[in-house]
Amino acid sequence: MDDASVLVADGKELYDSNWMAKRAAKNIVTEFAETANRLPDHFKETHPTVPWSEVRGLRNRVVHDYEATDTEIVWRVLAVEFVVIRDQLGL
Repeated sequence: MDDASVLVADGKELYDSNWMAKRAAKNIVTEFAETANRLPDHFKETHPTVPWSEVRGLRNRVVHDYEATDTEIVWRVLAVEFVVIRDQLGL
């Protein structure tokens, strides 16, 4: 999630105007979700406040419906949801 923090720190204006930032954001979301999917069930069970199924669902949307992915949702995930998940995991 450190990459997400760096991208968000560059600001929404850059994100909105830069196709590489948008692609990077989608990649960050995909990599995070892939990692989350590989976590053992007992770990996920000890962190029930993390929306694991939503993480998996967003990954599927980004990977399988790439062109229709809402970049505003991806930004919100990076700027808001990742911060919440980081706190929930104690990172």
